[in-house]
Amino acid sequence: MTDSALVIRLLEAGDVAEMHAMALRVVTLSGRDGAPIYNPFDDAEPWTLERVGTRREEGWKIPAGDCGWVRTFGIVTPSGAVHGELTLEHCPVLVASLHRCLLTMELDLGLRGQGWGTRLLKHAVAWAEAQAHLRWIDLGVFAGNDAAARLYRSAGFTEVGRREDYFRVHGQQITDIQMSLDLRESSRSEA
Repeated sequence: MTDSALVIRLLEAGDVAEMHAMALRVVTLSGRDGAPIYNPFDDAEPWTLERVGTRREEGWKIPAGDCGWVRTFGIVTPSGAVHGELTLEHCPVLVASLHRCLLTMELDLGLRGQGWGTRLLKHAVAWAEAQAHLRWIDLGVFAGNDAAARLYRSAGFTEVGRREDYFRVHGQQITDIQMSLDLRESSRSEA
């Protein structure tokens, strides 16, 4: 697969099966074969389509700016195969928090270290900057997932806190590093 064959676009209902197949591939690699733990699901509580997928699909139908909205951007081949995704979602679903969204991202192993995470992140941040209601993007990255933390820092995210022993995955205590991006600062720095 060549870089020119891949595009970044907003995912829609017809992409659901491919998005979930990619997510399942990525989730099963977390903490395995020397990879850092980057996902809270493990053998004791596995990732399933029923647990994660429905919320995203329902959120795609909600207009951005309304409680519960979700937008997922994918790295997609011409045939529709999804090889990475970044989701922005309004969470928790309170009107008082509509100025913030939560970011999650997954990339197939073959795309890591090739700039696709940076491109996907820039695409999603540009979309978020165009939304008048949004001011902040928040995320959590597991301590030990140094490549992801570097990617987020390079995009302007700053650490705002740490939650020690927040998750227990594969028998390990995981510190969750909280990061935020001020979209007003982000757009000024690129001007």
